[in-house]
Amino acid sequence: MKPNHYRRAAAATLFAGMAACTPLPDAQPMVEESHVSSHELRVIHANGARLQLVDWGGEGPLLLFLPGFGNSAHVLDDLAPEFTDQYHVVGLTPRGFPPSSAPDSGYTITQLANDVLAVVDSLHTQRVIVVGHSISGAVITELGVHHPGRLAAGIYLDAAFDFGPACHRTPKCGHDRTLEMRPR
Repeated sequence: MKPNHYRRAAAATLFAGMAACTPLPDAQPMVEESHVSSHELRVIHANGARLQLVDWGGEGPLLLFLPGFGNSAHVLDDLAPEFTDQYHVVGLTPRGFPPSSAPDSGYTITQLANDVLAVVDSLHTQRVIVVGHSISGAVITELGVHHPGRLAAGIYLDAAFDFGPACHRTPKCGHDRTLEMRPR
């Protein structure tokens, strides 16, 4: 993403927030510009589920976006295409959320990580940069712990890193409540 884009997005967000909180006399309502990003939809069948991929295109290393709980990959339609100048950018709608299927089982973090690996394999790539929001951070951690050779980088967006027994509060951390990982 270009540095100027960050500034414009931050300024627009700040202005929109200020406008929502502070009524201005004789102000015209803000009209948001909406667009639909250019993309290709793909479906893969893996691990007993039908998984939908949104492929925003681009060339270079694979950059895979994972949305947070309850969202499809389309929640990233405004952000993900900004990286197509340097990466092949795709998004995965996880099992259980339309338009991906909702099989009766397979909702563990381990299974969700295996779904990511199936997607990466379907795109004929060995290593992936994964960007995960919310619970998808635990999927990134799972990949890093159990498949470090496949994860080129993990980017956590307001994300949890683990919910399992390997995550515990250390007795020596006191009030800062630092979390520590221990091997499974």
